[in-house]
Parts: sequence; C-alpha cells; structure tokens
Amino acid sequence: SLELYDLFSEVLIKGVEHLLRRGLEQNYLELTEATSSIRGHIHLFQSSRTMLLQHGKAICTYDQMTVDTKANRALKATLHFLSCTSSVDKNLRKKMAKLVRDLPDVSNVRLDKFAFRGIQLHRNNSFYRFLLNVCELVADAALISEEKGEYRFRDFIQNEHKMRRLFEKFLKNFYKKHLPNCEIKSEKINWWAESSSDPGLLFLPGMETDISIRNGDATKIIDAKFKKTIFQRNFFSPDRDKFHSDNLYQIFSYLKNIEFRGGIDESASGMLIYPVVNDSVSEDYLIHGHEVSIRTIDLVSDWKDIEKTLLTFVSEFYYDEENVSKL
Repeated sequence: SLELYDLFSEVLIKGVEHLLRRGLEQNYLELTEATSSIRGHIHLFQSSRTMLLQHGKAICTYDQMTVDTKANRALKATLHFLSCTSSVDKNLRKKMAKLVRDLPDVSNVRLDKFAFRGIQLHRNNSFYRFLLNVCELVADAALISEEKGEYRFRDFIQNEHKMRRLFEKFLKNFYKKHLPNCEIKSEKINWWAESSSDPGLLFLPGMETDISIRNGDATKIIDAKFKKTIFQRNFFSPDRDKFHSDNLYQIFSYLKNIEFRGGIDESASGMLIYPVVNDSVSEDYLIHGHEVSIRTIDLVSDWKDIEKTLLTFVSEFYYDEENVSKL
C-alpha cells in the first residue's frame, strides 16, 4: 500500500533537522510583564496601582526576539500529530517525537487550519514555505477524536480524486523548492479553436495544468495521477493492457493547444507521473512533435531515492549547486 504519510513524515524530519542546524526562523514578539529590568513601554498607572513600583518593578511592554513564531508552531504541531499517529511508521514517529522535544521554546498549538493563518514568510524563504505546504497537506487529512484523543487520518486513501490532489500539491511544492530559477505554476490553457455557433467557446471544457515548468529555454507540462493501476484492461487483447487513454488524451490536448502561444511553448513536452502501485514504468514517446513521458515514483522508498528520481524527471531544468552540470 502507499504510505503517503510516511513520505510526508520523512520530508518534515529532514526539513526540520536542516532548520535546527542552520537556525530556526526568529521574529519579534510583543511581551507584557512585570519586571525589574525597565524597558520598552512602561505602564505607570497599572504599575502604581499594583504597588509594583514600591518593589522596584514595573509593568512593561517590549519586543523580544524569539523562535516562538506562527511558522514554527505549525511545524511543531504537525510533528506532534504525526508522532502520535499509529498509522505512521514507528521509527519515523520516534524521530518526530525527538524533534518535538528539541523545540522547547516553541509553543504547542492544535493542528488545524487556524494554525496556518497569519503566517508571514520572507520572499526568499522558500524552504520554510515548502515545509509548511507539506504541513497543510497533513492538516487537511488529519482527524482528531476529542473523546479518545486518537490521532489518525481521514479515510480517503481510497478516494482517488483527493489523493491525486495531495500528490499534485506535493509534486508542485517539491519542484518549487528544487527549481528556484524556474517559473512553476498551474495555468489555464485556451482552446485553439473557432466556432460560429459558440464564438466564445463557452461550451468547451476548461483546461488547467497541474504543473507547468518554464525556464526561458523549455516548457514542460506535468500531470499528476493517482490511480490503483496505471493500465486499463484491453478487452480486444486481454493479454496486453494499455495506458489509460483519457490520461494520454488529456496531456496531448494540453500540448497541442499550447502550441499557438509560440516560442518555447510550441515545442513543450509533457509527462504523466503516477505513484507506484503494482507496476514501475518509464516510457517515452514522440507524438506530433511533442515529447510525452510516462513515469512512476515509488513513494515508500528511501527519501533520497525519491528526491533523486523526481529530479531526474526534470533533468532539463535541474542543475547542481554550482549550476554547471545537469543530472
């Protein structure tokens, strides 16, 4: 079975360990307390009324640099949730419990949608943003029983649509982190069509990519799929199954209709990525001048292998740290 949440756990463990090595995000937090060290704004009336001045103290409001930020609270809440979830691998849960203990100065908050409200990150802090996006995926799937205090995930592992959305967001955020010099987004594609009866093409279905990657030299459109099998049964040749035709028609439609934009989009390539269920696949085709690839990724393998594999999928965009050699 696909242990998708083990993958999320592995990502967060590696990510938070990296943050602890380089130093957690810090920000100023406004504090109000009775103190003998006079600083910031002094509340004279309150200090006098509570007789603090007679004891050499005063109530002061001041700003203090702290790691107790909303972003770090959300990270800690997600680690805590995953460390208490029985469906997550035992060894991963132990590692996350240790990381929770390594964050004593970060407040404990509940893992829900409110944990992510008001988080502000610097423009160049893409690594934090990537980790928090993973945390939001976990929070969206989290289910906490108030009566028994049980931590588990909502029962939608078998829901292909919801799991595909999770898989799509994971891939998009992964590539945003590892391809900082590329434009990565979902985008709408217009039909390259005309109609006298429907001049606005209002009745044609909308087209929107999962992931579009551009770097000025090339365009790649990636469609994330999450199916129990990447093959469909061929009733005319039962001994030879075929790829899902609707998936291929969809990616081909994107590529043909994006041609009219010209430039690098005219020769865009496409890729379908499936998580491995029963079959591992790596196939390449040239269809009407467009490179179309079908790939699978084993989500239960070691994280380093997952990372390396996902980067080989986009080798035309990925460079090593010296920006010299490609994968």
